[in-house]
Amino acid sequence: STRFAALILMAKHQSWGFEWGFISKIFTMQHSIQMAERAFQKRERVLYDFKVGDTICVDVRIQEKNKERIQQFQGVVIKIAGHREGVRNVTVRKTKNQIAVERIFPMPSAMIAGVEVKQRGIVRQSRILYLRGERGSRTRIKHRIGV
Repeated sequence: STRFAALILMAKHQSWGFEWGFISKIFTMQHSIQMAERAFQKRERVLYDFKVGDTICVDVRIQEKNKERIQQFQGVVIKIAGHREGVRNVTVRKTKNQIAVERIFPMPSAMIAGVEVKQRGIVRQSRILYLRGERGSRTRIKHRIGV
């Protein structure tokens, strides 16, 4: 009843392009209830436990033609933006052969397969953007032992 009314509202607001009478002829009552439940169901968001200064390894899904593979991006978290629950953008910086690469990852994204914390860092600032101007050993961060 209320679920069925929710499906009617969905049909009106999403501009499906056909009348409700046509939909009622095609869908059975059970199927329409399942569609409404899926539409209003909250997706579970994975919350990762890391902070600025931690060294993390992000598993990123890469789509190549008809194949999908997972690529790892390991670096230091230099910035976390966004304060809503479960929704945030994380900037990760890695340096290889004196060339630095930064990537911004939206955390509730489907392109992220997983995140693993390699080392926990000790920093005093909420954003360690000063690493962008430093080179070599000056970019080292003290790490907590035993984590």
